[in-house]
Amino acid sequence: MFKNVSRRGIIYSAVYAVLFVTVLIIAVVLILSDSSARNKPIVGCILSGSREETGWNSDNYRGLADACEDNDTELHVIENIPEEREPCISAIRRLASEGCRVIFLTSYGYAEYAAETAADYPNVTFCANSSDFTAENMNYCFARMYQGRYLAGIAAGLATKTGVTGYVAAMPNNEVNRGINAFALGVRSVNPGAKVLVRFTGSWDEPAGEALAVELLSSMSADVITYHQNGDTVPKTCEMLGVNFIGYHTLSGEYPHMLTAVTCRWRRLYSIMLRDSLIGSVEFVDDRWLGLSEMVILMSRPSGEAESTTVKAVLDAKQRIEKGKDVFSDTIYDNTGVLRCGEGETFSDRTLLTGMDWYAEGVGIIE
Repeated sequence: MFKNVSRRGIIYSAVYAVLFVTVLIIAVVLILSDSSARNKPIVGCILSGSREETGWNSDNYRGLADACEDNDTELHVIENIPEEREPCISAIRRLASEGCRVIFLTSYGYAEYAAETAADYPNVTFCANSSDFTAENMNYCFARMYQGRYLAGIAAGLATKTGVTGYVAAMPNNEVNRGINAFALGVRSVNPGAKVLVRFTGSWDEPAGEALAVELLSSMSADVITYHQNGDTVPKTCEMLGVNFIGYHTLSGEYPHMLTAVTCRWRRLYSIMLRDSLIGSVEFVDDRWLGLSEMVILMSRPSGEAESTTVKAVLDAKQRIEKGKDVFSDTIYDNTGVLRCGEGETFSDRTLLTGMDWYAEGVGIIE
């Protein structure tokens, strides 16, 4: 009887010991895991809208979230910040106070206020998608969207039956104008007499104005329309009116009238910039501007009756760009007849980033 109790006691003791060690191991793992999480570099992001909305903001958020995962960092996001001084600076200060080592500014107008505030946080790297403002610890970080716009212009120029295409744009700044001009150059490279009618809405997010712009452009014979807006109002309005369009960003749902779409591989762009920012190798340089050659700009496969012709024309142009023949090369006139680029010349990145205060031949601004 005594031996049986003793054995049972030994068994119980062994079980308790195993349980104790198991609990101890789990506790240690949790503590170490929590400590590791706390020691991860923190990355900040400011969005002009919601991370859940279709278009610009959701694409940027998903790309940056994936890039943070690639670089083993923690992401802090502040949403729905307008391009205004007080809200932007307040968001920057909040992210800096949370310990962010890198802050990504994902809307064009943020750069002005970040440049004003950056000196207060010398240990923080600011990454802006506007090159109009600079600071010692702020870099230009963006994609060569204009290269995709040019290819989209080729698709539009081959698709239009009226010779009139439309462009719904937010506001006239270097970034937007660069895209408009690239699109026009693409259109007219395959359809020399075609026009690009542009309607500005005055905002990145103005659904009513965007819908009205599509209706206006369509009434003026534009049978292929593209856009530079954050959301998906233009595609939806084009579908309602039965007008073909060129997409921008990632769109969810079915769009029978979408000929092709220009998208950005944000994960790749942000991963490169984040990696270099964290190891301290970033300075203010234009070569953080990545495009087709780095596989950052993407085009969905063109659709429609002229698919094979369009695919060949787009691929040929893509290969020329990747081999060094950029969009803004050789003879280019503006819409007032002024020569902007001569035979054998190519615009510098600095000109592309800061000198787009004009419109290419064939572009008309609709008031």
